[in-house]
Amino acid sequence: MRYIKTHTQQAFQPVSLYLSRLITAIYAIQQQLNAALGRLAQSALDQDSSLFRLKSSFVSSVLGEPDTPMFQLARQLDWLNKVGVAAEDPEEPVYAFFHPTFQEYFAAPSVEDWHFFLNHIPHNPNQGT
Repeated sequence: MRYIKTHTQQAFQPVSLYLSRLITAIYAIQQQLNAALGRLAQSALDQDSSLFRLKSSFVSSVLGEPDTPMFQLARQLDWLNKVGVAAEDPEEPVYAFFHPTFQEYFAAPSVEDWHFFLNHIPHNPNQGT
């Protein structure tokens, strides 16, 4: 029985190492995608117009061109969905996050200073929130 246990452990050791490396790589990609989506979401929310409808050129400025891995992964996971075309240019696709709540979810961790959420005006709270 000890022979079988030892040989079984030896046989599965390369598989275990492979899976460990694979999980580490997937986690790193997930972190990169979340950070990129966070930058995209925050940039979109900072715009004066069209907070939730994102032109392809705008998305590309953050995630890279539509054929790059980050853009493709965001689309494959349905975090970004094609929702139409730009009114001023029918050739340019427009994307949106799966739901505005997810856009806000991704944006929140990318904010480095909590003051971003507050419009606090010292000594005059009626002007701020």
